[in-house]
Amino acid sequence: MANEKGNPLTLGKKVRRFMGPLEKPAIRAYRSMFVDTNSLADSIAASSPGNAILEIGAGDGTVSGALLNAIPNAILLGIDIDGDPGAMFKGPTSQATFRIQSAEDLLVALGPAFDLVVISDVLHHVPTPERVALLKTASALVREGGLLAIKETCRRRSFRYLLSVFSDRYISGDRSVSFMSEDELTELINASVDGFEFRARAYIPPSKINVLRMLERQSVAAVIETAIEPLTRDTAIHN
Repeated sequence: MANEKGNPLTLGKKVRRFMGPLEKPAIRAYRSMFVDTNSLADSIAASSPGNAILEIGAGDGTVSGALLNAIPNAILLGIDIDGDPGAMFKGPTSQATFRIQSAEDLLVALGPAFDLVVISDVLHHVPTPERVALLKTASALVREGGLLAIKETCRRRSFRYLLSVFSDRYISGDRSVSFMSEDELTELINASVDGFEFRARAYIPPSKINVLRMLERQSVAAVIETAIEPLTRDTAIHN
């Protein structure tokens, strides 16, 4: 079976085509097997972000809806590079905008304009050589004092992890998906994100394969102070 462009449909798309009005509740129930998006949103909201939110790789808008429920006064922009961003969004429509746009183009247009930038289960779909660039771009979109939230499904010896791999490769159809261990995720963040401090870490139910890292962008003054502190200490020792 193929879509209107002649491309083969994935197993997931074939199933959704025949589900009709049951599609959205069925997809939500299916995804809850892998991650509790409400718990994810609550964990992010616990760090008290501001009200201007960007979700990179927003997909169908499920996480975006949970974020606006957890941060009720926020305004959210969800971007993705293809598909139908926000197609399953469930939340206040007056507070959310979805569009097809790259993070790089958005950075050129707006600069560091957001109090909270969220990347949820995106990195394992990104080719390994491009992950550093994506995180650098994402971090550059965060204004001073703002937060960067990175949620990833991480490689771990568990049945749920194997189920996640199967789902991404054969249900969603991304055969090139590549997962990191939790340590590899930390190394990637350290290599990509400058001028931030780790704010919080959490495992999101129902499994420890769901890893959340929260980082806060320091002010320019704080970055300078951090940079000169070792020099000051070294001078004091030599004197």
